[in-house]
Amino acid sequence: MSEQQVITSWSYSRFGTYEQCPFKAKLLYIEKLKEPSSQALEKGTAVHAELERFLKLADERLPQSALKLEEHAVAIKARKPYVELEVCFNKDWQPVDWFAKDAWVRIKIDFLIKEDNYCLIGDWKTGRVRDSYEPQLELYALTGLLMFPNVDTIDTALYFVDAGMVIEGQQYKREDLELLKARWTDRVSKML
Repeated sequence: MSEQQVITSWSYSRFGTYEQCPFKAKLLYIEKLKEPSSQALEKGTAVHAELERFLKLADERLPQSALKLEEHAVAIKARKPYVELEVCFNKDWQPVDWFAKDAWVRIKIDFLIKEDNYCLIGDWKTGRVRDSYEPQLELYALTGLLMFPNVDTIDTALYFVDAGMVIEGQQYKREDLELLKARWTDRVSKML
């Protein structure tokens, strides 16, 4: 099988597509067919861009789209987070450049707050509230543990912009690192 006939690198969204339908993943990531845009996708992209500007720019006002989460958004901004963080690892879970030949997994984190040996990793969500996000938050926690060797504890949370609701994910500890690496390596092996 040539490299063009297999998926060789992944992201959480690529993994999610494969889990949903392996044939869809083949069409999108091997055959390179374009998926049509949707109002929901366009709205999510616009809200993420507004929140990115709000968190990055000192004098930027909270966007209308996030008013239901005003207290949380203002508190996050005050803690000076990393915003729209792009992180990439090779198969050995070593950091590599986003476009490196051995790039194996690419992770985008909406915001990450690091304070001493603690991290909070959050993800903005638009649309309806669902509860199937723990694997995504787990991958974010793994990313934080790999990025910051002095971090002992990582909290994760989902911020549902439309509902004005925050759902806290599981808390992860430094001792979870090897288990998380093995779990994700195993999870994606069938796809790759």
